[in-house]
Amino acid sequence: MSGLESIVLTAENLPEGDLFTGFAFSGSDFIVGPEGFGAYTRAGGAIAHHDDGCYLLVRREGAEWVMGSDFKGNCKVFYYQDGDRWAVGNSIADLVSAVRARGWTITVQPHLLSTWEMRIPIWDMCVSYETMVKEIRLLPRWSVLRASPGGIREEIALSLDATESYDAYVEALRTYVETWMGRIGTIAADDEAHITVDVTGGIDSRAVLTLFLGARQHLGIPFDGAIRFKSDTVERRADDLKVAQNLADHYNFTLNRALHVPTAVRRLTGGQQFARWESFAFGSYRPVYEPGSVTDLHALPFGGQGGEGHRQSYASFEDPEALFRRERKRYGDDDKFDQVQHAIETSLAVIARQSPRTPPLLAHFQEFRDRHHAGLNPQYRLRSVPLTGRHLHEASRHLSPEFLLRGQTLRDLHAVTAPGLLAIPYDKPGKAATPEMLRDLIKPLDVSPKLGKVYGLGSAQTPPEDGRSGNFIEIFQGTYRRARRRLPEGVLKTDTLKAADNAWTQLPQERGAPRAAALRLAHCVMFADFLISGD
Repeated sequence: MSGLESIVLTAENLPEGDLFTGFAFSGSDFIVGPEGFGAYTRAGGAIAHHDDGCYLLVRREGAEWVMGSDFKGNCKVFYYQDGDRWAVGNSIADLVSAVRARGWTITVQPHLLSTWEMRIPIWDMCVSYETMVKEIRLLPRWSVLRASPGGIREEIALSLDATESYDAYVEALRTYVETWMGRIGTIAADDEAHITVDVTGGIDSRAVLTLFLGARQHLGIPFDGAIRFKSDTVERRADDLKVAQNLADHYNFTLNRALHVPTAVRRLTGGQQFARWESFAFGSYRPVYEPGSVTDLHALPFGGQGGEGHRQSYASFEDPEALFRRERKRYGDDDKFDQVQHAIETSLAVIARQSPRTPPLLAHFQEFRDRHHAGLNPQYRLRSVPLTGRHLHEASRHLSPEFLLRGQTLRDLHAVTAPGLLAIPYDKPGKAATPEMLRDLIKPLDVSPKLGKVYGLGSAQTPPEDGRSGNFIEIFQGTYRRARRRLPEGVLKTDTLKAADNAWTQLPQERGAPRAAALRLAHCVMFADFLISGD
């Protein structure tokens, strides 16, 4: 488990003191769950809002409670507000259920619900701070909520504004590299912990690999101990595996070796998996990735998710207007799309005030797509995604738009720790660094990583029993069939319903991206039914 639990707070159940759920990095220290938070606090440590990790933190400040999350917003914070009624949660589905149980108003926004009928990934998550429920908003990742029994309000707690500055870029990148090498060394040195590292043929996983190579060089961490480098062996990933093996041979580490270390395995039933998906993906991230059925509480996987937030994204669109022009035609209802466009433009204006130099579509990607996609698995289980790190994003914000959009940050990360990685082919030739990137590479940096401590690893609790029988996909299909029967006519388009029905006839057996994408419209049907039918 990730140490992250679904929490819903109202004026009636505010905690007496501080509340922490999830996992956090503070300097080189690694803190997991409430037990780790308590031990870290007793040792004199203090976790702040907007550190790295995936967590919800509530701090008592006099007569107010200050609520916020990690820097990247991997833990999403949603809040309900209707007059003097308010509630806060890190699960939109659980928040809806909680306020509905109190008899509070839930107003479905059809224009935003209909975005989930669109077929491309841009619409896979919240696309604005408005949600499909009028009374519920997504909290911007740089903000906190100040709550009291009498009300709630947003407050900006972190500035993302940055001037274009090469010197500031270099220092932020140095801080990032030192900090993450220290974190890797800290976990590798813990007697009970072990690490798995994804190695693929792409750019992003290789950027994470550079941190491990740097930690080996500067801290002497062994690659034959409690670190396992892994790559998929399924046929459709053959190109990835070939490149991964080339990297392993070149840098002298073993790929896909067995680990013989102490473990604390927790096995989840299909019902427990489905309940975790309901809390952290239902209604917020449309592709259906099922939580793993087996979790080792002493393991910390590292992945390359988040790299897209440091380069051109939504690449087929020059600007928001181009996106709106194309998607308006696909949406098919000008009046409703006007409302969608207004919601996105309003959110873009909020983002621009905080990060004015970031190109608008990349800024939108970082705040919505990247946050939901890269932040999904860290909600399910412990998973470190260093490329979402605060200091790496700080470095990117100091680049010129040209250098930022071409992805110079991750190439420079290679140059700091393992420049030879840039010469090894990727799974696709187009991923190689361009001559311009190589010409402008940062010069080698002196770094001095420091070790910290681990608090609370292995303390996460197994989720409560769930009465539903069957495996995840069987429970999902049963829920879909019920939703399909109950959903009133006209809520969703006929083509959407047909496509959702047809997905089951060709459902990929292999878990992962193909199956997750195939079930997107079924998820849309289920959430529409949940909002309208009430359970």
